Amino acid sequence: MSHDGPSLEGLMRRLAETPPDFLAEPLIGEQGQVDVAAVAWDVVRDLGGEPLAFDDIASLRPQDPSSKGEQNRLRLVLICCWLLADEWFCRHGGLDEGARRLLVHATGIWAQYLRADRLLNDGDRREELLRTLLAELALRPAGESEAQAADRLQALDTAERRRVLQAAAKAEARARQIREAMARAAAQESANRYGE
Repeated sequence: MSHDGPSLEGLMRRLAETPPDFLAEPLIGEQGQVDVAAVAWDVVRDLGGEPLAFDDIASLRPQDPSSKGEQNRLRLVLICCWLLADEWFCRHGGLDEGARRLLVHATGIWAQYLRADRLLNDGDRREELLRTLLAELALRPAGESEAQAADRLQALDTAERRRVLQAAAKAEARARQIREAMARAAAQESANRYGE
């Protein structure tokens, strides 16, 4: 997050105004309407990048229509394509490789905890998506320091929140085991004294 990016408010407005074509059913096998690989190719090209590699295209054109996870991932790719097609990104060079990485790889990770169909209705998830997208491109929202951008992203980060909750649950379980072991040891010591 070392460079100033576009304004978060402008991106929020753009996300809210996502056209129906970018929300349509992604093409998986023979089902769907939008060829996600073609859209991603165009966006990366508009950012000054080279054509997508064959493996990248293949990952954006899955063949198994029964995979709900793929559908969500491809919907996130389409939404990110819409965001990256913003004139701010097109005017600033050097973003093509980060955009390719984001569209092909990062959206797969995000799809595990971000639901594309909920993005437009959940303000925190919208902001999380936008901040994560900017961070993937080594950008931060205009007018924010690196520390402010990192703090806000961490506060919104669903994956981080899940890790913290899991760690807290593990710590609580471990503390309970220790308390139970201490209680058993105290009971055993008491029983030993009573038996003397």
